Amino acid sequence: MRSIVLVLAATSLLACMPPIGDGQNATSVTPDGEFDPGRRDNNGDNNGNNNGDNNGDNNGDNNGDNNGDNNGGDPSDLLQPGSACNCDSECAGTDQTPGLCFQGICMTRASRRCSSAGSQVECEEGLRCWGAEGQDGSFCWADCDAFNCDGTCDGDGSCIPDSNSSCDSTCSEICNSGSGGGGGGGNDPCEGVTCAADEYCAGGQCYERDMDIPAGRIPGCIDTLPDLADCSRGGGNNACSELIQFDPRQADGYWDYPLNGETERDQYRSWARRDLMLLVRYATAATECLTEQWDYHDYRPLGLGDMSEENGEIPGTRENQPGHPEGTHVNGHDMDIAYYQVGTPNNVLRSVCEHREANGQDAYHCTDEPVYLDAWRTAIFLAYLHDNPYLRVIGVDGRVGPPVNDAIRQLCASDWLRGKSICRQSKVTFETTNQQRGWYYFHHHHLHLSLSAGIGR
Repeated sequence: MRSIVLVLAATSLLACMPPIGDGQNATSVTPDGEFDPGRRDNNGDNNGNNNGDNNGDNNGDNNGDNNGDNNGGDPSDLLQPGSACNCDSECAGTDQTPGLCFQGICMTRASRRCSSAGSQVECEEGLRCWGAEGQDGSFCWADCDAFNCDGTCDGDGSCIPDSNSSCDSTCSEICNSGSGGGGGGGNDPCEGVTCAADEYCAGGQCYERDMDIPAGRIPGCIDTLPDLADCSRGGGNNACSELIQFDPRQADGYWDYPLNGETERDQYRSWARRDLMLLVRYATAATECLTEQWDYHDYRPLGLGDMSEENGEIPGTRENQPGHPEGTHVNGHDMDIAYYQVGTPNNVLRSVCEHREANGQDAYHCTDEPVYLDAWRTAIFLAYLHDNPYLRVIGVDGRVGPPVNDAIRQLCASDWLRGKSICRQSKVTFETTNQQRGWYYFHHHHLHLSLSAGIGR
């Protein structure tokens, strides 16, 4: 399914691979919470890097005679999928796939529930099927290579609303008034919004203040951070796209420690694009600088997990045990990273919550609140990851997402994150129930970071 995150007056979408079947296992975790090397199955992250074909017969065609149009009027006068819209009645569709103005972009409803993520069976030609977080049913999203897109194209080539998309909630069934241009183009979504004395504004909405927000002077960190773009966009020496081993192993607030069968001399799962390495190093350094004086918990380096192998293959391929589904963790675009934690000896990749059912069976996701999560530092880290314009998505567990989003809102409303891009458009996504987008399972012990094209080719 696809995710529409509107808590920050933003739109963030994700297309993923088919859901993981029952009985498949995630990376094993030892009793003290650390990853157990050598017991990793091929089910680590199902995070939307589905570069293969979307199979399935597509028997529809909305580019020819649009018979049975249910939106009223001459079909030739209706807007094609991907077009900007205000009302549902403006968008072309059929009896089986009615037109829909979804947050300001035309698409259609699917003929039935998606048989798999990205399926074409339920949609007309040039569209693919996903659900959407917080919405019932399934929807057909326009392919950017089949239609003109008045929104933006996501990492899977689908046309999605952007921060400038707007619609009329009086005639559009799925229209959040705060999403139309909220924060886009330098606009302040809180301009003109009056909140009560015990509330603050974020993303154009009022929220109750949490008095636990960290206090203290905000240090001036900008001049001390590593250079985010210290690479060549044109290729050659120091190319942004070059696959390099993460080095040094520990600096700038991070710790790339050996796991999943690695040793100190052979960290073969720690190769990433240069721009991804620079981004992570920049974000951990910012988090350390900004929060080292927070008195509720000392800062500790953040653990880094799987990236890619030296040749760009999925980690574990060298040992004939690839640790992630096909299409993920390839060519250095993806990285698994621990959450910042409280009540643990360090910030390595470990579960931040109870993840077992009442019968003791591992659920592979948080089954209770993330009591070991340091939501404040995690929020700062995620905010600075958004400083790379090619950030594709950050996936977290469904129990981790809400407290982190709440921390982001409050930090944006204060001076800690004021003006950061995450305050206008967040690319953090999660599933509180299994919507088959690939985020529900296996993210109770780490977040998944993914870049699209990167700063350089």
